[in-house]
Amino acid sequence: MSAITVVLDLSGAPLDAGAFDASFSANEGRGPDGSSSWIEGQIGLGHHSLSLAPEPGLGPQPATVESCVGVFDGRIDNRAELIETLAPGRAGETVSDAELAVRAYVRWGRDAAEHLLGDFGIAVWDRTKAELFCARDFIGTRPLYTWSNGRILVVATDIRAILAHPTMRAEPNLRHVADTLEWDLNDRTETLYLGVHRLPPAHMLSAVAGRVSTRRYWDIDLEAEERHGDARDYVEHFRSLLRDAVECRLRAPTAAVSLSGGLDSSMVAATMGALQSDGVDSVKLSATSTVYPGYDCDESKWIRLVANGVGLPAREVVWRPMSWETVLGEADRTQGIAPYPNMAAHMFARSGIRRELLLTGSGGDELMNGYDEYFRDLVVDRDIAGVLRAIREGAGFMFSRRVLQSVRAKTLDRVRTGADSREVGGPWLGPALAGIPRPPAPPISELSNRLPAARRHRYGVFHAPWESHTFDLADQALWAAELVTADPFCDRRLVEWAFAIPEAQRWHGTDHRWLERQALVGRVPDPVWQRTWKVEFSSTFVQQIHELPFADIARTSALVEEGWIDRQALERVGDKVARGGFFDELYRTWCFVSVDAWFRTSWS
Repeated sequence: MSAITVVLDLSGAPLDAGAFDASFSANEGRGPDGSSSWIEGQIGLGHHSLSLAPEPGLGPQPATVESCVGVFDGRIDNRAELIETLAPGRAGETVSDAELAVRAYVRWGRDAAEHLLGDFGIAVWDRTKAELFCARDFIGTRPLYTWSNGRILVVATDIRAILAHPTMRAEPNLRHVADTLEWDLNDRTETLYLGVHRLPPAHMLSAVAGRVSTRRYWDIDLEAEERHGDARDYVEHFRSLLRDAVECRLRAPTAAVSLSGGLDSSMVAATMGALQSDGVDSVKLSATSTVYPGYDCDESKWIRLVANGVGLPAREVVWRPMSWETVLGEADRTQGIAPYPNMAAHMFARSGIRRELLLTGSGGDELMNGYDEYFRDLVVDRDIAGVLRAIREGAGFMFSRRVLQSVRAKTLDRVRTGADSREVGGPWLGPALAGIPRPPAPPISELSNRLPAARRHRYGVFHAPWESHTFDLADQALWAAELVTADPFCDRRLVEWAFAIPEAQRWHGTDHRWLERQALVGRVPDPVWQRTWKVEFSSTFVQQIHELPFADIARTSALVEEGWIDRQALERVGDKVARGGFFDELYRTWCFVSVDAWFRTSWS
């Protein structure tokens, strides 16, 4: 986990070196293992390095290939394939990920990112064409922000590099502030700062001749189909893909699975345990977990069952709520909002864990969960055998519910892919925000309605704005502790396969995680894979808010005076917090606290 900084003068005039240095220096905290920069004419490129250990993918930056110079943040997983294609005859240890990224651009131009597997943010300057190329990985695990005033373009891993540029005049983005306060993020590109955008996942940016444009370079093929011989073949293929995804991410001397006790992190732990049993000893493997003693979300029992069952040494961090000073400190450090109370990455960082690779189960729910739109699809497709199978396996109630929903909608072949409209404002927002136009959610895809509803629903969940937002929050929590995360379920090869398999393979009766459970059989103790419920973490939000001086925060908050929060609504919530009965407005209450801390540290 490193950081890149790019500043380009779109007019073609020589770059102001002092202005570049202001942005570049803002990333200093992300580069404990060194930094380097390069300025030539109208462009400046910078890189701050965090290296957990010497490895083949590392190398000097910026990297130069022919007339192209580039910087790279992240990890490339298909190194062997790319080296054979782009640097034949070279030993793998002599070719860095940064060099591979630049070579990919030299070979494929603006289509380069489509050929890269892994987590990354890239910037390449083509001296011959005087063109800047930037790209972000397909799911957005690595952040990349952009801003331009028409003359200067800044692209950076960290939003602070943009805010530090001398020509940037920061203003709050009221529409995104409103969405955040309403717990209703609806756009993957917006940030809290007006004019500062996230480059969306699977998108590239090009800047040439003073013009900046973006486009999507890759998307999931929702018409692809993957078929295997029988149910067991699907299980084995899933195991194999996840094993490859885990193994290619183990690029450090030590690695721990962030083990929650749920199915997804347990699957990662089981895979790491299998690698260890098979003699993969180049990486010391373990498990790290957050435990919640005394709370209904505590999964200590399951965590210990999994860790002991797969043979991984375990370390437990006891959750504790943040103080108001910590919330303010996080807002000030990141110039954004504080992480969610139950975010494991932040808890690990607060506990003193340093310089470690953490493998997570992120993306597993979205990928492996069976959605009950499947039962609607059975009717639409007139799949009598599938209907009978569902009823025979005990899913008759779920099937009937979906049929009734379809009848009420007066259609069996249309899936609602997004809200037709959004309520403007609400009793929670103040007058400065309540009247701001907040457009409807964009359609998740322009695909025809003949595609299965369950598959399109999965696509919508996988591309929800909260996914990008959560990845960015985790990144902010991690870098100060020099922690690096990797997410095997977000491997593009696994994602493409999971979208292409029949939805029926995820289901067995009412069990919508059947495929993943079967993959765990024989690898973890039976109670783990037989478990059919999962905890939810609202109790951590409740406790977190109770631990804060909420009455004082509300009384001294400037959000009311700014017209961002309705005074009566805030007083109502304050009364509920005092009585302990604010559960119906729990998440909006936390969003108020987070935005208030951001306002105090960034604008007061």
